[in-house]
Amino acid sequence: MNNTANLIRLAFVLFFVLLLQIVVFDNLDFLGLCNPFIYILFILVAPFGCPTWLLMLMAGGAGLIIDVASNTPGMHAAASILIAYLRPVVLRLIAFRNTTYKEGDMPGSHAYGSMWFARYTLIIVAIHHLALFLIEQFDSFYLLPTLLRIVLSIVASTVLIVLLENFSPATRASDD
Repeated sequence: MNNTANLIRLAFVLFFVLLLQIVVFDNLDFLGLCNPFIYILFILVAPFGCPTWLLMLMAGGAGLIIDVASNTPGMHAAASILIAYLRPVVLRLIAFRNTTYKEGDMPGSHAYGSMWFARYTLIIVAIHHLALFLIEQFDSFYLLPTLLRIVLSIVASTVLIVLLENFSPATRASDD
């Protein structure tokens, strides 16, 4: 599949997860302890070789949209830009031995297996949520409640993202 088609698919994924995040997941309340943020799926499935600056720009824009919808001034943008910046490092760290990522392919369970995608998702989600919740609690840090929110949100987000990735036709590989 060529890069243009993958970028169009990525734009579709971005629109879809932003809509889902704003309409559904921002309105769920799990006793104030769990906040799943599935909008970062588009960062996870961005094609290999996508320039980091472009992904950071898209992540910042998506984060700002979520910030406006959630009334969280810049927190989602900052956390999203951070994971977009660290994504190539994480991909290098979790690469199988003798594995090279094919430029233009979208990472996912379809190409690298469910365990690889779950581990990749868990690492990226953990970085995002740690940054997000620590920024949020910067002025009044309650250690135990914040750690509980972080852990529960990481688990919920990771499970939902892996499920969405497995069932979304936009993130599946095609046979062209």
